[in-house]
Amino acid sequence: MKKSILAVAVAAILISCGPKPAAVSLFNGKDLNGWTAVLEDSTLHPSTEFTVEDGAISLSGKFGYIRTEIPYADYRLNAEWRWPDSATNSGIFLHIQRDGIWPNCYE
Repeated sequence: MKKSILAVAVAAILISCGPKPAAVSLFNGKDLNGWTAVLEDSTLHPSTEFTVEDGAISLSGKFGYIRTEIPYADYRLNAEWRWPDSATNSGIFLHIQRDGIWPNCYE
């Protein structure tokens, strides 16, 4: 019994000391590859509403959001944003359950 407890403890230590997954950068600062847009007005084209300017994602002001194409879990999110004087609302949605205006999620 003591040997099996010791074996489990050693295995847990070895697993926790193993290599950590590499950090994933969600935004490359150049384009929106890997992202998909959800807009309230379906007649609008996402490429005209969401653009990349000076290494930052810019929104035209219409109701909508962009999300990663791949879902993520067990993560640490680091983000920087700036709020121009003309902005009315901004945020980060986490754990979107279903697309739509406005999704059920944490903001």
